[in-house]
Amino acid sequence: MKNETLELTIASDTMKKLKAKAKVYHKSVDWLVQQGVEIASNLDLPVFTRIHNQATRLELPIWCIIEHYFIDRWAYESAEREVRGPVILLTQFARKQNDELIVGEELFNLLKDTYVRELKDYNVLKIESCDKLAAREEMRKYLKPGELAISSEELARRKTDSGQGGGDVK
Repeated sequence: MKNETLELTIASDTMKKLKAKAKVYHKSVDWLVQQGVEIASNLDLPVFTRIHNQATRLELPIWCIIEHYFIDRWAYESAEREVRGPVILLTQFARKQNDELIVGEELFNLLKDTYVRELKDYNVLKIESCDKLAAREEMRKYLKPGELAISSEELARRKTDSGQGGGDVK
C-alpha cells in the first residue's frame, strides 16, 4: 500500500494535548493522528450521522459522544456481570459473515433486533413473575394456619365461601 503525506494545521493547545496523550499512551503523535484518520475514514455514514447529530444536539464534541457511549456500555456490562454473572462483551460484537466484518447499519440492525427480542422476553418474564407474585399474595389471604399452599380450585372455593367470589384463578 502506498503512503501519502497529510499536512495538518491544528491549534497549539490541541497539539500540546496530543503530545501529552502520546506520552501517556506510550505512542507517537503520528500514530495517534493515524488512528483518528483511520476511525474517521471508516465510519459508515449512518453511524457518523447519528454521532454528529447527537453531538450537535447536546452541544458536545464528537469524541465526547463516542467516549460516553463506550463508558455507558462498559458500566452497564459491569453491572450486568455483577448481577447476572458472565455476559456477552462488546468485543464479541465483532461479527463476521462470510469472512466479512459486519459493521455500520447492518450491525446496528442485527444488534437492535437481538435487543428487541431480549427486551420482549424480559418483559414477558417480568409480567409472569408479577402475576405469580400477585397470585401467591392472593392465596396467602386464604391459607389456614400451617398451610403453605392450596390448589387454585381450593382457593376459588374459599374465596366464594368468604363472599369474595371465585371466578377464574391463576
